[in-house]
Amino acid sequence: MKKSIIIISLLVIFITQSLKIFSQDRVRLNELFSMLDTVTTGGYFEAAVYQNIGIQYIYIDLDSSIFYTKIAIEKFEELDNFTEIVNANMNLAIAYYQKAEMNEAIIVIQNILPLVENNGDKYWEGRCYNLLGEFCRSAEYFDKALEYCFISKNIFKEIEHEGECAASFNRIAAIYYELQKFDLAIIYADSSLVIAEKANRTDFIILNLDILAASYKDLEQYEKSLEIYEKIILLYDYDNDNFSINILRNIAELYYKTENFEESIKYGLLAYNKAQLSNTKMYIENSSAILSKAYSKVNNYERAFYYSEISKNTYNEIFNETKNAQIAELNTKYETEKQQKEIEKQKNEIIENELILKKKQVLNYSLGIGIFLTLIVFLITLINRRKLKQINNLLKDKNHEIELQAEELKIFNDKLEELSNFKEGLTSMIVHDLKNSISTIISLSRNKEVVATSQHLLNMVSNILDVQKYENNKMILDTKAYSLCSLSDSALQSVILLTDHKNIELQNNIGSNLFIDTDKEIVNRIFLNLLTNAIKYTPDNGKITISCEKSSNSNYVKINITDNGIGVEKDKLDVVFDKFTQVIAKKSGKARSTGLGLTFCKIAVEAHGGTINVSSIPNVKTVFSFTLPISENTNLTNEKINEKEQKQTELYLNQKEEIYLSKFIEEYKKYDIYDIIPLRKITKKIDESFSENVKIWKAKMQKIVYNTNESEFKNFISKKHS
Repeated sequence: MKKSIIIISLLVIFITQSLKIFSQDRVRLNELFSMLDTVTTGGYFEAAVYQNIGIQYIYIDLDSSIFYTKIAIEKFEELDNFTEIVNANMNLAIAYYQKAEMNEAIIVIQNILPLVENNGDKYWEGRCYNLLGEFCRSAEYFDKALEYCFISKNIFKEIEHEGECAASFNRIAAIYYELQKFDLAIIYADSSLVIAEKANRTDFIILNLDILAASYKDLEQYEKSLEIYEKIILLYDYDNDNFSINILRNIAELYYKTENFEESIKYGLLAYNKAQLSNTKMYIENSSAILSKAYSKVNNYERAFYYSEISKNTYNEIFNETKNAQIAELNTKYETEKQQKEIEKQKNEIIENELILKKKQVLNYSLGIGIFLTLIVFLITLINRRKLKQINNLLKDKNHEIELQAEELKIFNDKLEELSNFKEGLTSMIVHDLKNSISTIISLSRNKEVVATSQHLLNMVSNILDVQKYENNKMILDTKAYSLCSLSDSALQSVILLTDHKNIELQNNIGSNLFIDTDKEIVNRIFLNLLTNAIKYTPDNGKITISCEKSSNSNYVKINITDNGIGVEKDKLDVVFDKFTQVIAKKSGKARSTGLGLTFCKIAVEAHGGTINVSSIPNVKTVFSFTLPISENTNLTNEKINEKEQKQTELYLNQKEEIYLSKFIEEYKKYDIYDIIPLRKITKKIDESFSENVKIWKAKMQKIVYNTNESEFKNFISKKHS
């Protein structure tokens, strides 16, 4: 069973240290609360005491740690103390992390990141990105985790902080290990190890050796893994803690896999004896199981049986303890419920007795009160008869007045309806005239940006007309078989200028072998509306991807448009397709939204018999999905649905193009393929309008950097294309 080596290492070291200083923490907490009682003026001293209480509680009670750390943050914010505000927020995030509430931890760091960036303190900025990387890794947002850790690495490299640079490299190695990219995990763990040794950081030396040993073990390079584990044993200071026992157990297991059974027994006994001393039943069971197998291999069946029995009995003890704990919990719950029922019964008896007493009191006073009430009712009846007569006369007058007002309202409503019809007719006439004028501009203009902007405006105008036209009427479609890849590529070309303004990366993963039965113009507008919407809410340097997959209905294909923008809040997902709905009013370049684009998409997709919906994780990703009918010419399989035909072409540059690109190639050579951010900045500076070949060369380089293909990168920048 594979475990995350990094999580085990961090948590075991943390737990071991926590247990050793538990009693001291209690004493320290009492001292801190005594200090708090003496504080009368508040200020920095009071805030610092609250912060220290939060730190001490992190070893004892995470909820209390969070509570007191939040108080400390409020106090430091009142004092406007930047360093302590950042430090306290980091402590709060770590408490959430220890409590396994990763999203809360991420939010805390994201909230203080703008403050840190505005302050210009590079050290704290790097620490924030490093923590974000670790929290995203634990939450399994691996792409975001890598992005944050690379930013952290570059910052600490820039300010030449070796200790934190080693930490950033170590986190990157841990992420690649969890992604089972063991070769990359080894590269970054080795890099971190070199820096950690230079900075004399024993903690990161041990963590990096642990990643290296685990990676070589998973790559079945057992000898190399053994060598590294033995180094860890020499470096690690604690004799009987769980981390050292786990290392010894791993060494015993590796010797068993390499058929060196004598050494396997040696280290298995060390692990077993340490586990006995610490009374850790899980490791007693694991180490005795290895010893049983190893003794069996050297034909010492008596010892093999002995440790097999220990393993089995310990396993049963663990199982029984768990079971007994569950039974005790159930008994406690039963006794609690029993007590609650008894209390409820006593309450009911008290209530019944009170009711009996009240009934007696009522009987005693009822006769006198009844007579008194009878007299009162008689008098009231007489008075009411007179008043009722007066009210009836007033009602007649009011009814006549209401009838007159109703007639006036009907006349007013008729005028409003006539005015509404006039407004809709006038709007339709203006939009039609606009549509004709925009079409003329598109046909006459040769400026790409003018054409693209005009096409976007034409699409908005068409949305107004079509939503008005088809809201209560069925859309008529002219369906034919079209390539879904061609339709999506065409739509991407139409929005390329909008993405260029924000440096957004577009990616189309739809295979060229997929055909759909559709109205070409209508589907093109569906793509344009969804892509424009994605661009509007995607930040600079973001990414938008088009992909497809099998739908639950085998006759339909599901198309996904994914962006990594700000997203949609959960309570807004049900209204995004309503008329004139904009979750967040925002500009997209120079174009504004009418709030009808998504409404048109819903009408158009449903006219094809499909469905459309949206899912979103705010600030992580948003996916708009819709289904369209598959053409009978398409043989759809999971393996080929996103497969694109590859056509390799040789790129030839003339002398002028070679000279233009040479200065950028020299800049590329200064960096490794994993230095993604500076490589993207260099690529962005290349002018696509220089020539078509330069444009193709730039596109190829963007793909190589995105895929982090080191060999292709080195070959491409060294290859002559003339």
